[in-house]
Amino acid sequence: SIQHSLRPGDLIEVVYMGASGHNQQHRYEGNQCRVGPDLRCDPATRPYPRYSSLLTADFNGNSSYNALIARYHHQAFRGLDLRFEYTFGKAINDHFQGGANDSQISTCRACDKGVASFDVKHRAVASFIYNLPFGKGRQFGSQMAPVLEGIVGNWVITGIGTFATGQPFDVTAPNTTGFNNITHRA
Repeated sequence: SIQHSLRPGDLIEVVYMGASGHNQQHRYEGNQCRVGPDLRCDPATRPYPRYSSLLTADFNGNSSYNALIARYHHQAFRGLDLRFEYTFGKAINDHFQGGANDSQISTCRACDKGVASFDVKHRAVASFIYNLPFGKGRQFGSQMAPVLEGIVGNWVITGIGTFATGQPFDVTAPNTTGFNNITHRA
């Protein structure tokens, strides 16, 4: 994190954030036939021909998140506080996060590595806080009666606006493998 104060009341901060996850659940079809380029299944190539399907789960999935965050904080005059934050980030994992099964081709983990289903690449948040100038210790009404102070004194107005890119989605294709728990992506 790097911070710099431009002048009294102005602060700029730039932050790098990184995280990684390991040993996450990964599901796959343990009896998947060898799949050709057309994603069609040859039932004769199943490792365990006696079984129609073997939904298998292990904990060898991985994920990572990297982001650059820029923040600006401005304390304006008379109780007004302004903030702006922008995040440029990317979430990646190697286990599909949608459909009935995580892996499209169980023998190819690299085929499933990509942008995570919860990834948001750009996010901007602007906010303000304004302390209304009425009440004890404020510009107006410092000598208010306690009952009036309880009604109109010490109010705060806030607002937050968030703007973000949408989350990714998968384009799926018809399942031609003969297994019900596999979701193919085009």
